[in-house]
Amino acid sequence: MRLTNIYSRHPYDVIRADVVIERMEKMANRSCGCYMDYLLKLPLKDRPTFIGAASRRGIMLTLAEEESCHRARRELEAELAADY
Repeated sequence: MRLTNIYSRHPYDVIRADVVIERMEKMANRSCGCYMDYLLKLPLKDRPTFIGAASRRGIMLTLAEEESCHRARRELEAELAADY
């Protein structure tokens, strides 16, 4: 499945969804918010394709998952602040 390439200067350029996911996996670990950031930049018509490609790789892009990540981040920040 193909998505709009949001980093291209040409509005009709596309990129394979699984390629985007693979590149993100190399850049960051799964708890990173880069997947959700990318999802929110995509046109609405491309979001289901991206969510499906992520799901096939075990990455859940739901609001509940995003909130869980934010909660874990806040807890970690609180722990670090308490230590220093």
